[in-house]
Amino acid sequence: TLPSGERILLGSRHEYILNEKAVEAFGWKTDDPNPYANAIGQQIRRSVTDTVGVVVGVCEDFHFQSMRGPVGPAGFTLRAGALKYMQLRLGDGDFDETMDHVKKVWNTFLPTRPFDFNTLEESLTEWNYWEERRLSDILDLAAWLAIAVSCLGLLGLVSYLAETRTKEIAIRKTLGATTGRIVRLLTVDFALLILIANLVSWPIAWWAIDDWLNDYAYRMHMDISIFLATGFLAFAAAGLMIAYHTFRAATRAPVDAMRR
Repeated sequence: TLPSGERILLGSRHEYILNEKAVEAFGWKTDDPNPYANAIGQQIRRSVTDTVGVVVGVCEDFHFQSMRGPVGPAGFTLRAGALKYMQLRLGDGDFDETMDHVKKVWNTFLPTRPFDFNTLEESLTEWNYWEERRLSDILDLAAWLAIAVSCLGLLGLVSYLAETRTKEIAIRKTLGATTGRIVRLLTVDFALLILIANLVSWPIAWWAIDDWLNDYAYRMHMDISIFLATGFLAFAAAGLMIAYHTFRAATRAPVDAMRR
């Protein structure tokens, strides 16, 4: 237990490695060139078992819990007889090739035990961020459904307006308007609607995402380029559909259009 009453993670043996936050919490950090050296050799009494342990090392702070909170104090030790996993620190290189080699070595020395592994990143994600993963899956599904529905709605609206303005298009062509000019004329109206939709949705999305990220101690900062990219994709997708239908209406023979 720390002087403040806060508890840290400790094992059952009597030699401990503390992270930097734990050293600071115990008040052992100094202003020396090696500020954490004073912690080595310090004793820690565990109130649960009434045993005294010795600090034998200090490690850098790292996230062992969710990023929703800052790095907290922690202590680590090897519990005799409780070793269940082997941890490997891999260098740069082909991950799959390295794991194939590790599997061969494992099967050579432990052929009766199945080889199963996962990365620390996967474990931390599964333990600490399952809510975020579930939310991500739900939002992905909702986003694709929204895109599909909006595209279908836009497709139907473009088809309807192109049909209702068939005679107008025919008259413009008769008076000398080019196909490109007619396509631009009809596209401008939809482009304005898409622009208004983006300008309305961007502040709402910015506020919602920023409010969600505020729950984390460490977070990214929103970049306007994300919204510009989504707006560009919306214009591109809508522009293709609009251009296709307006091009069909503009290339139709004026005589056929006037007979309708």
